Amino acid sequence: MEAFRRTPLLLSLLLSLLSTATATSFKPNISYYIDCGATKAIDFSNDSPPRIFKADDDSNLLSDNNSISLSNPNNSSTVSLYSTARASYSIFTYKFKMHPNTSNVLRLHFLPFSAPSHDLSTAKFSVHALNYILLDNFTVSDTASPTIKEFFLWTDSSDLEVQFIPQSKSIAFVSAIEAFIAPQEMLSDLNPTLIGDAAKPINGLLGNQVLETMYRVNMPGPLITPENGTLWRTWFTDDPYIYYADASNKTSVSTSLNYVPSLGSSEEIAPDAVYNSARIINVSDVQFISNPGFNINVTWGFRVDSGYQYLIRLHFCDIISETNSLDNGLVFTVYIMDYLALKNNLKISEHTTYPQEPFYIDFIAHVTSAQNITVSIGLDTTDSTKKNALLNGLEIFKVNNLTTNSRTLKKNHLAVILGATIGGVIVIALILSCIVVVSIKKQHQKHTPEVKETSHLLWSPMTGGVNSIDNSSKSGGATTIGASPRVDLGLLISFAQIKMATGNFDEKNLIGVGGFGKVYKGVLSNGIEVAVKRASSRSQQGFPEFQTEIEVLSQIRHRHLVSLIGYCDE
Repeated sequence: MEAFRRTPLLLSLLLSLLSTATATSFKPNISYYIDCGATKAIDFSNDSPPRIFKADDDSNLLSDNNSISLSNPNNSSTVSLYSTARASYSIFTYKFKMHPNTSNVLRLHFLPFSAPSHDLSTAKFSVHALNYILLDNFTVSDTASPTIKEFFLWTDSSDLEVQFIPQSKSIAFVSAIEAFIAPQEMLSDLNPTLIGDAAKPINGLLGNQVLETMYRVNMPGPLITPENGTLWRTWFTDDPYIYYADASNKTSVSTSLNYVPSLGSSEEIAPDAVYNSARIINVSDVQFISNPGFNINVTWGFRVDSGYQYLIRLHFCDIISETNSLDNGLVFTVYIMDYLALKNNLKISEHTTYPQEPFYIDFIAHVTSAQNITVSIGLDTTDSTKKNALLNGLEIFKVNNLTTNSRTLKKNHLAVILGATIGGVIVIALILSCIVVVSIKKQHQKHTPEVKETSHLLWSPMTGGVNSIDNSSKSGGATTIGASPRVDLGLLISFAQIKMATGNFDEKNLIGVGGFGKVYKGVLSNGIEVAVKRASSRSQQGFPEFQTEIEVLSQIRHRHLVSLIGYCDE
């Protein structure tokens, strides 16, 4: 985007108008805040802006008379919003009147408890809305803190019905519901950038999709709550998701930001607290003087379900540069799932007009089997005068493609397939039985040589030892390494060879820091120049990610990525 050329007086006036434009809190013209199972309203005066959650028995929203109101026997230790719940052993529905042709926010709150004859922690149910399956075979076992599921739903008509459908002999419940019209600019992107060959373009506006919020993260923090944020959202800190935090520094400012609503930036997209803080790369000019080829990246990882497309929204605001001119602004690389996310490196000044102007970029990625989305920022080593990078915030949304119609079709197809398969199996079994009988008659006198079973070598780069790190992963908790077979790629290199290639990991050969630890340059005995990534005891990545990276990199051939030559598991 070409920077506007303004006089200082006009620029000052525009910045003043920008600040004024975002001074008021968003108030949706249609909204519902329901305390399910309650008999009286609850006033949340500390929310921004304040809200009142009304009792559902005081409304016409509930359409089922068989549902029951349950109260938590341990009321004294529970937040008032979660002291009751609406529950039923049959389907119950909430009906909301919204504006047609709008995108709406739906938040469902769950906190199970045990009431007389009803244990909500054992509940198993589904939630449907607008013919989409929002939650399927859903259970909530955490009784200590609430589980909140957020969705964005497009309504063609004015009706938004939310159904809670218990599984056979089980109960369905909900603690609280929020439903309100989303800001128009929030999901207005027509062409999110596609990541990898598997990603497919979104049909129409993002606002026309059914999205489930998976992650909402403020880099590096602080925690943002409904009391101090916008749209009553919670933004978590990035501590559980960052790999090797020592590769980064935290920075924050307390200055006015320059939102440009006409270009899609506003506090409703993300609040000041997101754009006023950032993770930057831990790098200094001295390192470039001693090693001009020095490189480093900061990486985050997020566990997701495979088989879905995901909207990945990255939030940026340059709060570390003294100027935002075309020549002196930040330029850096962004990687998503090991792909270079932008064809040309991210140049802040091409996305902004004013200093400290927030903006975001949307990406679409299809997750096949990895079940992990990684996001990395790295240095631009070509022509950038300011060698650093930053990320202020991140959101990940699952694009819902599961409808009640597709579920019905799937069941019908399954029945046909099973019928044909069972029939085929019976025929094949009869044929094989005849072959076996004939074979036995012909060969019953032949000696069958003994076959010795050989088990796969069990391995892990994280097993105990001098050159290993603890086998744990923040994304998945403790891992049992005994169940993991050796990665059979024919790429095994001995530790002795790697030590010789890198000069026993001489710090003079350090060229960067990645998700697992430090990266060294080296030369193998056959003359091949290599970059060696060595796992560190301070890394937050564990065995599953290490194995996944080896398997993925062994198959990737991309001009922006180095090929995997080998690995060492000693």
